[in-house]
Amino acid sequence: MSKSLQSTIPMNHQPMQFGDVTLRAATPEERDSLYELVVRDTSWTAHNAPYLSSQCPTIEEFTQQHFTALCLGEDKRLITVNGQPVGTVSYYWESRESRWLDIGIVIYDPDYWAQGVGYNALILWISHLFEEFDLPRIGLSTWSGNIQMLRCAHKLGLKEEGRVRCVRYYQGQYYDNVFMGVLKEEWNEIISELELPINKNNM
Repeated sequence: MSKSLQSTIPMNHQPMQFGDVTLRAATPEERDSLYELVVRDTSWTAHNAPYLSSQCPTIEEFTQQHFTALCLGEDKRLITVNGQPVGTVSYYWESRESRWLDIGIVIYDPDYWAQGVGYNALILWISHLFEEFDLPRIGLSTWSGNIQMLRCAHKLGLKEEGRVRCVRYYQGQYYDNVFMGVLKEEWNEIISELELPINKNNM
């Protein structure tokens, strides 16, 4: 990232790194390559709420709904591995009035599935959001068909807080909606025990 572009990004929006995984904002010239990442191999849609309508956006929809936010780097960030974009993390307010914030993650490139990328990315993202916002809890909602996401969440120390059974219908089968979450004091203990070498300096 160029120094001129870095200087326009608030310090709390600077890249964060853990191992070979970095979370950063996108740059304007990356639009076409990132769109290609999303649509080149759509197998990710089988895990990311496939019971909803088609998830492959047009380039106009991608630009308006995703890329602009990725460039701002506030509620969405790119996940890169050794500099290569592979996915995104995000947060959204389930209820801003009651301070209920949930997070999301998508690894678009299947070559990086089950490699610990999502685990490292969510360590960075959850840690950042607890620092950014005065919140007692961060949540993550998924479905029982997304086995990899559930394994990752449990490995991170998130707890299953609720389950609504048989409300996600996909390919002739019903699945559960699963609510995961972690409290700030729990997360601080997890991070302290792991002694993680997280680098939040400018890159």
